Amino acid sequence: MKRSIGIFRNLGLILFFAGILLGMLLFGGLTWAHLEAGFYFGFGVQGETALKLTCPHIMAPAETGQVTITLANPSDRKVEPLVQVDVSGPLGRSLRERLPVEAGTTRVASWEVGAGDLAFGHLILVKIYQFQSLGLSSADGSCGILVLNLAGLSGEAIYYLTAAISLLAGAIGFILWAVSHRLNREPIPHEAGGMLLLAAMVGIGVVVGTLGWWMAGLLAMAASLLLTVILIARRINAGR
Repeated sequence: MKRSIGIFRNLGLILFFAGILLGMLLFGGLTWAHLEAGFYFGFGVQGETALKLTCPHIMAPAETGQVTITLANPSDRKVEPLVQVDVSGPLGRSLRERLPVEAGTTRVASWEVGAGDLAFGHLILVKIYQFQSLGLSSADGSCGILVLNLAGLSGEAIYYLTAAISLLAGAIGFILWAVSHRLNREPIPHEAGGMLLLAAMVGIGVVVGTLGWWMAGLLAMAASLLLTVILIARRINAGR
């Protein structure tokens, strides 16, 4: 009986840390992409405000994606801000375009990116700068798109499947580990708090990585690695 419970407990630990690792790989990749986007185009003129910019999180090599901005014109007259779009790639590409926005309205504009824009083998990097115009402040934004080829899956499928498997594996693993102690009539060890904290930190990492907050993503990664090392060291010491 005790041997079966031991197997049960070890299986729980394996599932839990597999889920944690998968989550860390997901938000680590997203953080890397946005970090590279922030530095790839250098430190030229910065906008006064942040541009409302959206990009795909992950793409497959065969896919094309849309990089989209939303321009708002709160003034009482039509404006035509000049926008510069810089995209990575072997040679890179840059374009400038005027985007008329009627008074009191918003406008959405988008540009297509694909495998021809790859940098560092697995990233598409984009920076958009909106020049100041009558009634509008200058604004800029950047984003990084992770490009992965996994079993022919689309980038969206890779993102959601990875997040779901990470969550399920971590949750099921923790439950199995906790139940094994109950079955053995043992109190749940204090390290349960550390495991839950680690899971929460990885969850935060996925959220900030998705939002493109690369600095917060780096902090979440450092905290997750530190907690993982501490928990594994305690397990090794407990097994001696």
